Amino acid sequence: MITDRLFGSVRFELWGDNPEEFLTKCAASGVELWDIKRDGDIFSAATRPWQETDTKKIAKECRLVYTKISEKSIPHTVKKYRFRYGILVGALLLL
Repeated sequence: MITDRLFGSVRFELWGDNPEEFLTKCAASGVELWDIKRDGDIFSAATRPWQETDTKKIAKECRLVYTKISEKSIPHTVKKYRFRYGILVGALLLL
């Protein structure tokens, strides 16, 4: 979605004994989660980048293992491609 690119999103996985406690604590503290999936013992979801530290802290409190899968946002993409001058030259030639 376009809002995910503008505001950014962080996709992560959790595994451990009690992911339901994690969901309850995230809802109580106001952390936005979406695209929530559960595949056996592995639980995955997405959140905003500025809420990632809260998500990690809650996962640690619930004794879950937190693994970041991907991060998508315009600032992250610009940082990733900032030293690739061929893309900039190609864009300028296109204009």
